[in-house]
Amino acid sequence: MAKKETKMSKKIMKDIQSDELQMHSRAYFKMLNLALVAVSGLFLMISSLIILIAFRDIKYGESLGLRAYGTRGYSEFFQTLPWLAIFLGLLAFLIVYTLIKHFNFTYKHRLHTVIGALVFAVVGLGIVFASTGVEGTISRTGPFENLRTFNRFSREHSVAGEIVGLEANKLTIFTKEGETVNVRFTNNARSRYSTFKVGEVVFVMGNKQNDGSFEAYGIRRGEMPPPPHAKGMRERFMK
Repeated sequence: MAKKETKMSKKIMKDIQSDELQMHSRAYFKMLNLALVAVSGLFLMISSLIILIAFRDIKYGESLGLRAYGTRGYSEFFQTLPWLAIFLGLLAFLIVYTLIKHFNFTYKHRLHTVIGALVFAVVGLGIVFASTGVEGTISRTGPFENLRTFNRFSREHSVAGEIVGLEANKLTIFTKEGETVNVRFTNNARSRYSTFKVGEVVFVMGNKQNDGSFEAYGIRRGEMPPPPHAKGMRERFMK
């Protein structure tokens, strides 16, 4: 065994002397480690931000109460979940885990300890992003805007406002934008608005029709919940 090690040492020294084996300086490895730390930190923040966006949208879907309207409501709820944000957030988390495996300290701890520390870091960053308004600002810009599925749902599949007309098979709602919308209900949902009165503020869930009317399957009293990510950094610090 000692003879093999001696031969290997001689071969390495010979390669170094003949310039066949290149040695990097200590500064090179320090820069490499710094770059690895920077990239790991970047993906950690991206993972935290995207997962927070997904969490906000899921909570917004819960506040709409879609699942209270049977099969149609459940279908809408699951179709509008931020699946892309969930996938990208977990992918960024996996990239972070793969990167930090190159650090020596990961070999000294068990797998669940390392993953637990990363989850703790993601949650901590998420709290910071949410409390400072960073998430609200970033989520309304660039590609992050496309991850907000329930925000699009609130625009395309809901109408909110005051009831100004009430008939046997439809409601007339005056929205905050100054529009008058005729709301028709599906056969299974007509009984749900029988107790409502003119002057009440409501929001309904359904689909806009080509003729400008709205076909609804659900209705709830009160103002529509504010969309997620409503406040950015400036709004958060100025309040």
